Amino acid sequence: MDARLAFQNDSFSISPMRGEVWPKSQVELEVTFNPQIEHQYTAIGFCEISGKNSRLPLYLRGQGEGPRCQFSEPELDLGNVYVNTVHYYEIVLKNVRDIA
Repeated sequence: MDARLAFQNDSFSISPMRGEVWPKSQVELEVTFNPQIEHQYTAIGFCEISGKNSRLPLYLRGQGEGPRCQFSEPELDLGNVYVNTVHYYEIVLKNVRDIA
């Protein structure tokens, strides 16, 4: 395979990058999606096939989503706060989405 035709993308990776599929068999590929920002991503990978002039396209699409944060308490009532007094309060900010 010509190195210029190898699949290169910042958000998608394909493994393995080369191999052979014998008649009446199949090969498993792993496509990894690693978005950097909230955005709709698309890419096209191609399979080169011996004996064919055109390559077989593999269309890739993914939606990058950021974390969804939520405070442990939606509202914090501090009551009366007097000048020159120190008060400490603890609230928790939690990521409620399944991503880091």
